[in-house]
Amino acid sequence: MKTIQENGLAVNRLGRSDRDRAINYLRKCPPAISGQSGRIQTIKVVGLLKGRFPGLSDSDLLDVLEYEWNAKCEPPWSRKGLREKIEDAIPLYKSNSSEKSGSLIDKYNSPKKTVTANKPKANKGLIKEIINKAPFKYLGDLDAFSDPLPNYPDPYYFLKKIYKRDDLVCVGMAKNIYATKPLSAWQNISLTQYQYIVPNPMEKLVGLTKSGKKGRPRTADNAAKDMRICVVEIDPPPDDSKQKKDQAKKEGEPKKEGEPNEASELNQLLSSFDNQGKIIHHLSNFARLFMILESGGKSLHAWFKTTGNNATQRFLKYAVTLGADQSMMLACQSARLPDGNRPAGDPEKFVNGIHWTGMPRVQRVIYFKEENI
Repeated sequence: MKTIQENGLAVNRLGRSDRDRAINYLRKCPPAISGQSGRIQTIKVVGLLKGRFPGLSDSDLLDVLEYEWNAKCEPPWSRKGLREKIEDAIPLYKSNSSEKSGSLIDKYNSPKKTVTANKPKANKGLIKEIINKAPFKYLGDLDAFSDPLPNYPDPYYFLKKIYKRDDLVCVGMAKNIYATKPLSAWQNISLTQYQYIVPNPMEKLVGLTKSGKKGRPRTADNAAKDMRICVVEIDPPPDDSKQKKDQAKKEGEPKKEGEPNEASELNQLLSSFDNQGKIIHHLSNFARLFMILESGGKSLHAWFKTTGNNATQRFLKYAVTLGADQSMMLACQSARLPDGNRPAGDPEKFVNGIHWTGMPRVQRVIYFKEENI
């Protein structure tokens, strides 16, 4: 097998250092082996390569993969197969407006700026493959890799490790009850009564209301413009199979046995904490995982550190294809507060001045790795 230097491919289009670094990196990457998550390994290599060497065009990437890495794979990919894997890995390394027209990513581009303009769909096949090939069986197996955790719920214990003293941290007691303060000002406040937090520090104490007036502690106007912390919430879709059966029965339609239901199958796959943990573990190949917490019994929230806003958006877009909630792509979107409390009842209902109607559930941190922040 000739090397890329001998073929002369991509040499003129790439800077010398970019080419050499990309080739050296590929030589250290494990090959894709059939029956051992070869497809996932290939997508992972493509995403990491493009993320580390943004000077690589799609055609250069294809050439480098074919001549420097593909020969190690068992069996080697065809050139068409490698091109398909580049397309599969697009959500890992491309934002909506970062490429010129005519590239492989055109079908993912959209002039709209809303987060719902081009929502990736959950890839059930890839989700199943990741779950089946995970290196552990139970979520609790991750305990061995976590830093020691406090014996009692203590949100500030984690906040002081994540943020700097002067960072403006926005915390919420209910959906419409938030406050933004410097981290140091939260130290003597009982944060266990709060349940929400905006993951990235705010840029200003208050933002603009819809009418243009100042005074809101959490808006897109004062939210961080460069998102270096991103939160992935694995969000199982509602299982509507029973509703569809009831509706069919009501309308007198014939009973359909064994008819596949996409939402029902995804719900079964992603409702398990163990399976959510396997998806999160897979995502840790692409961003630094530093915290996992339970959202009060409903789902897991995984906190990752990235290199900036573009990397965060690319990462979250890929996470959505694995069942994550796409709303976390918004800079001002709040997440569950680590070790905070989730009300057992309606969080908007007041009972004797308290914002919950029953015993709260702790949003317990179950994994923390400070060195990854």
